This record gives sequence, C-alpha cells and structure tokens, in this order.
Amino acid sequence: MDDVTIRKGGQGDVEAVCQLLVETWQTTYKDIYSPEQIADINARWHGAETLQNQLNDPDQYFLVTESKGKIIAHLLARYRPDKTIFLRRLYVSPDAQKSGIGKQLYQQVVAAFPQAKSVKLEVEAQNTQALRFYQGQGFVNVGRTSQCGGDSNIPALIMERLFNP
Repeated sequence: MDDVTIRKGGQGDVEAVCQLLVETWQTTYKDIYSPEQIADINARWHGAETLQNQLNDPDQYFLVTESKGKIIAHLLARYRPDKTIFLRRLYVSPDAQKSGIGKQLYQQVVAAFPQAKSVKLEVEAQNTQALRFYQGQGFVNVGRTSQCGGDSNIPALIMERLFNP
C-alpha cells in the first residue's frame, strides 16, 4: 500500500481505533461468535475508555497505521520483565489485509524491544487467517487458555516465537 505511516497512537486516534476494532471483529469473527458476543467483546475490550487507558499506560506499546488520513491497522503490546513481548492486539482493516501491513507492525514492535527473548500471544483457534499469519512469522502453538484476554470465557491458543539468545 502507498502512503502508509506507522506511528505511536495519540489522543486523537482513540475513536478511529475503536471503529477499526469493531469493524474488524464483525468481519473476522462473524462465523465464530454470535453478533451479541461480538458486541459484548467490543464493548468490554475495545471501548473508548479502555483504549484511552491503554494509550495512556506507559507500559503499553500502542501503534497505529495510517493511510490517507485513515487508521487502517492497530497493534497493542506490553514488554514484560521476563523479556517477553506480549502481543495483545494486531488488527488490520479488512480492506487492507494481505498487504503486508500486519507484518510491518509486527516487525516494528520486535525492533522496539531488541532485548526481547520471545513474543507471545493468544489467538482464537478458529481464526485460520490469523493462525496462518502468525505461523508465517515463526510462531508455534505452546498451549491453550480458557480465559483469552484474561477476563473472559473465550478459549484461545497460546502461541510463541523465540528469538536466538
């Protein structure tokens, strides 16, 4: 894609990121979860107040990708004391998927923490497109959780990519 900028999110990005996440979840998970489940998750995980708190948290790495004045992708990660990057979110607008933007965001977060020994994430097992993407970045399945996001009853795979010491 032309005219793409990856940058740290700012105060004026919260509403656009919220809209991106709602749109992406509705498209990605429509065959996995009911519309009510998607709406509930979006309200709890992607509401403006939640995103604002994450943006203001100095321990969170909040990136956006902008093209022609529109937010088309978002990444949220946390660097942990055990030298693990925990990738909490990586979403690309359905119209911009398969353009390399997700890979660029992923590479940027890895470059931001050169001392990291690994990257971990949780992913819905039925989200085959995300699984293919993460496997293509070198991730392997290392477990399961019944509490994806830490506050729900959503099962997920735990994936990890180790870096050479």
